[in-house]
Amino acid sequence: MYGCSNNSNSIFVNSYPKPISNFTIDGLCLGSPTYFMNQSTIPLGQTASSIWYLGNGAVSYGDSASYTYNQIGNYPVTLNIQTAIGCKDSLTQIASIIGSPEADFTYNPFMISTLKPEINFTNTSLNATPFMWDFGDSTSSTQSDPSHIYDDPGIYNVMLIVEDVNACIDSITKQIIMYYDFVLHVPTAFTPNNDGDNDTFGPSGLRMEKYQSYEFQIFNQWGERIFETTDIKEWWAGADFPAEVYNWVLIITDELGKVRKENGLVTLIK
Repeated sequence: MYGCSNNSNSIFVNSYPKPISNFTIDGLCLGSPTYFMNQSTIPLGQTASSIWYLGNGAVSYGDSASYTYNQIGNYPVTLNIQTAIGCKDSLTQIASIIGSPEADFTYNPFMISTLKPEINFTNTSLNATPFMWDFGDSTSSTQSDPSHIYDDPGIYNVMLIVEDVNACIDSITKQIIMYYDFVLHVPTAFTPNNDGDNDTFGPSGLRMEKYQSYEFQIFNQWGERIFETTDIKEWWAGADFPAEVYNWVLIITDELGKVRKENGLVTLIK
């Protein structure tokens, strides 16, 4: 009744291939997103879940992750993967976050206008080598300290983009205002005698070709309108009128949409 039995039992063990955890790190610049791309090897026919431990207490779930670090340092990033049947693997890599350049600039003069449209920019960025300026008017420059002339009055957002040797990027935008100068000159007398000097009468000014509307009128001393034009190039000849003092009226809509009315006196001399 004692001794060894010759009976046996069979135990079946299923062996599954193990997943291999792996990932790449892209972007190590302070203040910019760092991307973690899952490159793990998952056995054919299996699915896996992923958990990312980002080295500063932050946790992310999913096939990939991104995070913006706000302090320079070395962060141990761990990717844990587990298949649906419970097979696991993990990998830890160091994300070494480095400082980014600091973009900044000054400009002079502080105010520009249609009379003085040129502005000078000075790059005051730190830890930056390549530069890209966007002047906000569809033009740009790669000079360190460029000058620029604006064509039209308005508000322009000037952006400076800088990059350091580690391909870290920073940018800054400042607003530049170009003011409109209304410049108009109207003579007080003219001599329509065909001598080639002051033979016609009319206004001259800066950027008149950009007026949205233009109306120039001449009146005699009884208030009768004797000349009218909407063409900035057409002036009053006056040769058929007597020598006396006349009233003129100019009504325009300037390039910014402002309606302006000017009037005065002119002496026709014969």
